[in-house]
Amino acid sequence: MNKDIKKRKDGYYQIQIDCGYDEFGKRKRKTIYGKTQRELERKVTDFKVKLQSGMISNKKPITFEQMANLWIEKHTLNRSQSTIKRYKSVIKNQLPPLLPMKLNKISTGTIQELLNTLQKQGCKSNIKLTKSVLLEIFKKAVSYGYVTINPVTNVETPKYDKVKRRALTDIELQAINNTTEFTPKEKAYLYIGLYAGLRQGEILALSLKDINLDEKYISVSKTLTYPSNSAVLQNHTKTQSGMREVKIGEPLITVLKEYIDTIPNCQFLFQRKDGSLFSKTAKANLWYQIKKKINKHMPEGCETNITSHFLRHNYATDLCNINLPVKHIQYLLGHANIQTTLNIYAETRKEEIDMSSVEEYWKSKAIG
Repeated sequence: MNKDIKKRKDGYYQIQIDCGYDEFGKRKRKTIYGKTQRELERKVTDFKVKLQSGMISNKKPITFEQMANLWIEKHTLNRSQSTIKRYKSVIKNQLPPLLPMKLNKISTGTIQELLNTLQKQGCKSNIKLTKSVLLEIFKKAVSYGYVTINPVTNVETPKYDKVKRRALTDIELQAINNTTEFTPKEKAYLYIGLYAGLRQGEILALSLKDINLDEKYISVSKTLTYPSNSAVLQNHTKTQSGMREVKIGEPLITVLKEYIDTIPNCQFLFQRKDGSLFSKTAKANLWYQIKKKINKHMPEGCETNITSHFLRHNYATDLCNINLPVKHIQYLLGHANIQTTLNIYAETRKEEIDMSSVEEYWKSKAIG
């Protein structure tokens, strides 16, 4: 019999297996039991195989809160302060049920149930960010050896109905008008969407040379795409029809003048402090800040769910409401297919349909 195997008074056999050292240099051992020597030897062999393959962690279990704090402290140093603030907000507001739990006790099912609950509570806009934060935290937990697999990998993002694009409500427009906290950059971005109807990528690709305040137009000839977090400048628009000159007026001209005065040496209208184009994260944070400030001026208990594309839809609706010819609207919006324009036009006019004249015509043609 192996000299390290000991027989207990209850008839079981036991042995201690060396598992290396902990973070403080203290030797770690695992005690294994078996009814017989053969069973014990089989369990020892199985344990060593799993330990060497990484299927068993030899780290002392820590809580999710400890791992989350470690991730924030050590692995977000290259993120902006606003991004880190959003991460901390997700951990504080979306993940309290996980905070006291041991990492190795959190399963895929645990996380799936949490995200499903958030979806039912209406936290739709935060679900993707919450899952992303969880994925990164557990990725580092695996690399540290606190868990052997990432339980977030197979979690499904709960599906929800896509918010239908629409024009802004009077309450939302009033909230925007009442918001004085916008930075010049935020207000310029918001107003270009509202009063020129450019797509998000078109706005962020604008250079100062594209803005002609004397002739009162914006030249649209480029767009940004995001194959990853970094932006790629495309020297063409979404379609050939997207190449256009959009006439502008007040209040957009005043807002642009005020903003351009603050960025005299910039190449692009919207760029980061180092001169680079807006990343996907920076773009999301810009809109996050805009919507956050709008919501401060919404009625109590009422929050807007608009995305930046709603601004373009509102612009299109305004053009329809002033009875601009549909072909002109198509040009200003850069639609390749006029049917896209007609769909907006039909939606705008839906509530104005008066069937009385049609009914009179039918009556005049009635038989009998």
